[in-house]
Amino acid sequence: MSQDEDKEKELAEQDLQRASEDIQREMVMLESDLKKSKLEEEKVKNELRELDKDEDRIRVDIGKKQEDLKKKENEVKSLQEEFDHQKKKLNTLHT
Repeated sequence: MSQDEDKEKELAEQDLQRASEDIQREMVMLESDLKKSKLEEEKVKNELRELDKDEDRIRVDIGKKQEDLKKKENEVKSLQEEFDHQKKKLNTLHT
C-alpha cells in the first residue's frame, strides 16, 4: 500500500470512529431524555389516578348531599303543610 492509501484508510477509520462516537453521544442524550420522559409519564399517570379517586369520592359526597337535600326538602314541605293547616284552623276559629 502506498502512503496515500494508508492516509486515506486512516482518515476513513477516523471518520468512522467520529461518526460512531457522535451516534453514541446522541444515544446517551436520547436515553437520558427517554428516562426523564418515562418518569414524567409515570408522574402524570399517578396524578390522574389520584384525581380519579378524588372524583369517585366527590361523586359519593354529591350523592349523599343530594339525599340530604331531598330529605330536607320533604321535611320543609311537610312542615309547611302542617303550618298552613294550623293557620287555617286558627282562621276558622276566628271567623
